[in-house]
Amino acid sequence: MVIPDAGYCCASTGQGNITLQIPVTTSAKVYAKTGNGTITVTGLMLTPIAQEPTLVEGTIGEGTGTIRMETAAGNIIRRAF
Repeated sequence: MVIPDAGYCCASTGQGNITLQIPVTTSAKVYAKTGNGTITVTGLMLTPIAQEPTLVEGTIGEGTGTIRMETAAGNIIRRAF
């Protein structure tokens, strides 16, 4: 998926992992929440707003788009490519 400027990406699941590969040039506000799992961010310059074991909220670049990921039971992995 390619997110245009000011675009929106949403991924959610009741049970299961979410893996999202994000270009390092992405500009988006990001929100990731898991009810029972871990959140991993690798290779991205994320300015955190909130960071807890099951919640990460922050900004990549200027924050013009939105990336939202939620799972009730699973891990969330965000990594640069």
